[in-house]
Amino acid sequence: MRERILIVDDDPVTLAAVKGQLKKHFNVTAVDGPAEALIKLTNLGPFAVIISDLEMPGMNGIQFLVKASEIEPDTQRIMLTGHAEFDSALDAVNEGRVYQFLVKPCPAEKLLNVVNSAVRLYNLEKAEAELLDKTLMASVKILTEILAMVSPLAFGLASRIERTMNRLARQMEVENPWEFMVAAMLSQIGNVTLPLEVAEKMFTGEGLSEIETDMVEARTSIAHELISNIPRLDNVADIIEYQNKNYDGSGYPENDVAGDDIPLGARALNVALEYDRLVQTGHDSTETIEILRQQPRVYDPKVIISLEIIAQSDSTLEELEVMLDDLQPGMIIMDNIPMETGSLVLAKGQEVTASFKARLLNLHKTTGLKQPIRVLISELYSPLT
Repeated sequence: MRERILIVDDDPVTLAAVKGQLKKHFNVTAVDGPAEALIKLTNLGPFAVIISDLEMPGMNGIQFLVKASEIEPDTQRIMLTGHAEFDSALDAVNEGRVYQFLVKPCPAEKLLNVVNSAVRLYNLEKAEAELLDKTLMASVKILTEILAMVSPLAFGLASRIERTMNRLARQMEVENPWEFMVAAMLSQIGNVTLPLEVAEKMFTGEGLSEIETDMVEARTSIAHELISNIPRLDNVADIIEYQNKNYDGSGYPENDVAGDDIPLGARALNVALEYDRLVQTGHDSTETIEILRQQPRVYDPKVIISLEIIAQSDSTLEELEVMLDDLQPGMIIMDNIPMETGSLVLAKGQEVTASFKARLLNLHKTTGLKQPIRVLISELYSPLT
């Protein structure tokens, strides 16, 4: 299939000439103004390459390409103009993120070579992005499923705070909300390094020895080292490393980072973890938020404000009792699910996925599980299901 090219120029002669030079090699759409071009991008995209004139009435080429990059950020952009001023070229490259700047009249062979190069770059970047996305999500899914098998309690905690982090990211309108959610799901991965008895003491709130405390504190650095090796997860790794860092700079890791210099995701994660702990120990959301608000040296007050807003919607969720066969992805388990041996299968607060439903059904066939199961219907979508 031939790649799609969008040409924008208010000069009908130039528009026809460029289209004629390229239509034998590409699927070309030609429009005589930026307003119509933006409509084409929205309704007919994606295009591999945009070729735009610089001087056009109503909106110049730089302004158009800035808007175009917001609609189709992966599309390669070429500026074709009769004005060769250095400042114009610099603005085009810096503001419009232009791949190449060509001056009219441009020889047909040169234009074709530049467009071919832009198409190759577009395809290369698209393939790389797809590979990274698949690798990223596959890595996250593998790690979370390992955590679920090794420590259901830790995975249950991660599942609960993932929902909180999802909502905080939306409420605070963060630039990359997926980083909040992935950080939450991987926040407890360091627990796989803990001896079982130490992990159980940590989750039940029992006192830890000095050696055990060192183990618990070290798990976030271990998780950071592990996760930072995965492409695109550098920010996520930083969030996880600083999840126990207090707003005044105390806590772990022990360094001079404090206040807003702590990654926003880490400040949110710190709040989400304590919010979950307090709710799980019997406090309602109103009491919990008030407790958090009284500790401004520990928790970012801005995050508390966002948490209070999203907590008000919790009362709209519906609690049901369902049989195993009726479990659906997105439902939240409200009680621990043990086997007859007493071993924990799923921790309360964990969100049902297709793979975990299959696991429960298989366990039920061999060992038997208590039914019905209390669940909460959540409107939130988990990217890992």
